[in-house]
Amino acid sequence: MTSQNLNLLPTGFLTRSLLRLRLKQWGLVLLLFWGGMIAYYLVLREEVQNEVEQVEQLRAEVRPIRLQQAETNFANSEVNRLRKRQQLGMGLEQKNMPLQALGKVSQAAASRDGDLYLMSFRLTTVTNSRRESTQASSVGTASITTTENEPATEMSLVLDGLAMDDLTITSFIEDMNSTGLFYSVELTSIKEEKIDDRQLRIFNIECKL
Repeated sequence: MTSQNLNLLPTGFLTRSLLRLRLKQWGLVLLLFWGGMIAYYLVLREEVQNEVEQVEQLRAEVRPIRLQQAETNFANSEVNRLRKRQQLGMGLEQKNMPLQALGKVSQAAASRDGDLYLMSFRLTTVTNSRRESTQASSVGTASITTTENEPATEMSLVLDGLAMDDLTITSFIEDMNSTGLFYSVELTSIKEEKIDDRQLRIFNIECKL
């Protein structure tokens, strides 16, 4: 006895049913995919917001430190600027000091009414590693050797001259001390010499600035 199974459903109906089943399956897959993407986006957005909040909090904490650092840098720059101006002023004052010293010497000598005559002077400047020297005579000739790479620490002015008597030399030294420009005025040598039937004093004075 032979049995046969007959498919009584139309072929088009089966195809449509299979297509509907596939579409439902793919729709479920797409729904799960997009649901996962949305959930991942929401989680990621929350993490990003948390990181942004942390960054803003750090900026708020760092802002006062930055302001303080900026104020400190500005104050340091102002201090350096004022220090440079002060050093520049001290340098100019130190460069003008030899001229002031020579002016005081000439003024003190001229006030002796011809009883004292300066023949020459030697101005020596001692620096940290260099030495600056200036030599000149009262008749107008001069020989100058200078180096100005470093600020001077000490200057010495040596005077050679003639005087009528000891009292004139003493009063000249007192006038030099009274200027306040020299911290030491010392008579280093003196001797008598007869010139044109007159007994004169040849002296040497060292003035330290």
